[in-house]
Amino acid sequence: MTLGAQHFVPDAEAAAELELAIIEHPQLNRAVEALAALQARSLVSRGNRRMKARGLMITGAAGAGKSTIVEYWQSQNPPTETKFGVVKPVVVVEVPEYTTRRALVNAIFEALGYSAEKMTAEDIISSIANKVKLLGVELIILDETHHILQGREISAVSEFLKSLLNRIGAGMVFVGLPGINEIARSSTQFDRRLMPDVVLAPYDLTNVPERVEFLILLSRLEAQLGLPEPSGLHDQDVARRIYAAARGEIGLVTKYLSHALFVARRTGLRKIDLNLLARVDALWHPTLKVSNVIGFNDDLDLDNQVSLEDLAANARQPHLDGDTNPFICDNSKLLKILQMRREHPEEYISPSKRTTGRRAPGIGRPEPKAFEK
Repeated sequence: MTLGAQHFVPDAEAAAELELAIIEHPQLNRAVEALAALQARSLVSRGNRRMKARGLMITGAAGAGKSTIVEYWQSQNPPTETKFGVVKPVVVVEVPEYTTRRALVNAIFEALGYSAEKMTAEDIISSIANKVKLLGVELIILDETHHILQGREISAVSEFLKSLLNRIGAGMVFVGLPGINEIARSSTQFDRRLMPDVVLAPYDLTNVPERVEFLILLSRLEAQLGLPEPSGLHDQDVARRIYAAARGEIGLVTKYLSHALFVARRTGLRKIDLNLLARVDALWHPTLKVSNVIGFNDDLDLDNQVSLEDLAANARQPHLDGDTNPFICDNSKLLKILQMRREHPEEYISPSKRTTGRRAPGIGRPEPKAFEK
């Protein structure tokens, strides 16, 4: 029987609610505190004097939770309509891939709600500063900042950002993959204007406070499951296995659990257990099941009491390898599995391939009209 998509919608919605939920946990809270402190600087003045705007770098690998932090802070600072016009306290700019100075300027103007026009570099910075003041912008977040390092104008873009930070009066946040600090290193003055970095890294289970924080995260994710029985995700043995499977990356943890939740709801399971998580892991990186291999001229040993449909269903069950599957392996093998997945991440689940509903990186306009040649 072929089921229509509508039959899967309720279960997919439950999985999406978990996968896309913004779950409070200590690492997220520390990043939010840094954003709040930076934004508060633009609200403080003494007479006609304001505190100098500063920058903040938030770095982390794919799946570390950078996009979640950006989306959360944007949701806490939505645009508002006033009698004087729209106020945008937080503006998020998608940095174009292989960005140039022109493409970045165009992206900033678009995020502010304007079109970039042909003008000199000084005029562009003045124009952005005026629009920032007009819109009541307190914080500009440059998402996917690592795209600057892919381009050929790193020095020019860095100089532009330094000049912009000096003039706009609003804080600037640079969000991207590890290594974006290179942008600031091109200018001592730029580097001096930065707050301490926020580094999003997997929780370290060999560190007592961080292990506790990881257990807190799992307990809060469990509270979102809505299944009839507790799954015990924050049980330390289960937590170690989830950690090894997902390489400790928060984005992967939620994707494992959201997929397991979908399967649990579809099959009527009352909780997420290790066997279900093992099946999810086996589906994402299958290993060869020797018993399923048969020579072309060989015959199957068919049991006349079992239907062909049942035989096919059993043969299609994912192979659970006790040596490589972190949810059913012996505890002594977990660390080796974790190391293997960290050393060869390309062989395992990719956060970018499992992400749903997230924004795609901007590419900018082909010919942004900014800066005179």
